[in-house]
Amino acid sequence: MLKLFQKWVRVKEVFISKQLSRWGRRFGLVRFFDVGNVVSLEKKLDRYFIGNMKLHVNLPKYRRERIESNGSGHVSTEKSGGGIQDHN
Repeated sequence: MLKLFQKWVRVKEVFISKQLSRWGRRFGLVRFFDVGNVVSLEKKLDRYFIGNMKLHVNLPKYRRERIESNGSGHVSTEKSGGGIQDHN
C-alpha cells in the first residue's frame, strides 16, 4: 500500500486494520506529509481501483492537534492534517 500512495504524495504512515468495519469490509488509514491540494488528491484516489476493489476515500472530520516543544519549555499546539481512509 505504501508504494501505491507514494505515486501521488509522500506518505507519513499506513495502517490496515485486522478487524472489519461495521459493514463487514476491510479498511485502513493513510496519513500524508504536506498535501498541497487535498480536494484534488481525494478525487484522484477516490477513482482508483486495486484489482477489482474500488478505493473509497474520506477526509477526516476532525484534525489532530500536534503538541511541539522547542526545548525552552514553551509548548505550542497546531492542527495537523489527517489521512485518507481506504475502505476495501
